[in-house]
Amino acid sequence: MKNSSHKGAQFERQVARELSLWFSGGKRDDWFYRTSGSGARATVRGKKGQTTLSGHGDIGATCPEGQELMDRVCFELKRGYNGIDILDLLSGKHSFLVDFIDQAGDSARNAEKVSSGGVLWAIIWKRDRKPSLLIGPGGLEFQGKIPELRIRFDPLDLEIVGVKWEDFLHKVSLMDFMKWLSI
Repeated sequence: MKNSSHKGAQFERQVARELSLWFSGGKRDDWFYRTSGSGARATVRGKKGQTTLSGHGDIGATCPEGQELMDRVCFELKRGYNGIDILDLLSGKHSFLVDFIDQAGDSARNAEKVSSGGVLWAIIWKRDRKPSLLIGPGGLEFQGKIPELRIRFDPLDLEIVGVKWEDFLHKVSLMDFMKWLSI
């Protein structure tokens, strides 16, 4: 049986490959890769007042072409956490989903310090025997290209949107996505 850190690292490599193929139009599978220590290097350097290019979150660019996306989106990846239920938010029970969103938001804010503009957070989450999901801030629009779930939770001033990762990769063009990020 695989341990959870192995499953997480394997998932990060898989997503980096998928993201590379999507971003390069199917030409390259190596434009993105796992960041050093899953973003820990950038976090430690940030505490010392130092910046780290493409080191925030779990995925970083390995080439100048890929850096364009990293300057706009900070990806946090999660594998497992099968017991999380979105309805926990409504019951007042602590939800690790809120912790994930806080972590992703912190990483994006730190990434903004080395980018030329605003950086959005995004979570790609894979539970066992379930499709992977892409979760982002509520302001992210997919213009009806793919089915999406929007949730607004007023007590936390939180709005999120979720889509199937597979739908995103196959139905959202890079040109459209980058245009939506510019709005």
